[in-house]
Amino acid sequence: MIRAAGRVPHCDRDAKLSAGAGRFFGNAAARARSRGSFCAGTAESRSNKALHVDRYTVASLGSFDWRSALGAVTASALIVHGSLDVISADSAREWAMALPNARFALLEGVGHFPYLESPERFYPLVNAFLVENRSA
Repeated sequence: MIRAAGRVPHCDRDAKLSAGAGRFFGNAAARARSRGSFCAGTAESRSNKALHVDRYTVASLGSFDWRSALGAVTASALIVHGSLDVISADSAREWAMALPNARFALLEGVGHFPYLESPERFYPLVNAFLVENRSA
């Protein structure tokens, strides 16, 4: 890979990219725990995804409201949400309330990726949930 002046040409980690990925993290330093690259691809491909792909993907989902159908789901569910997530905790609470056998856990000070930002809190929650709901 060619580096110029300390920069990776295909991945401009300037304020624009950092702000884009950083807004999903309550603790931006936790981003380093990811094995994936938040700046994979070319600048053109990232721009195309943000401007076109994401918009059309969301639009293709329609305005479905599945909450009334969730009452028929009998499986246990654990919904873990970070208090600093860009997605409202209220929406996650609605899912938990609509599922008859759901538990909701809000992790304070955590963004969209609780398993990266706070593994010491996330994994014990998941483990306890799985042990509690293990089939006999």
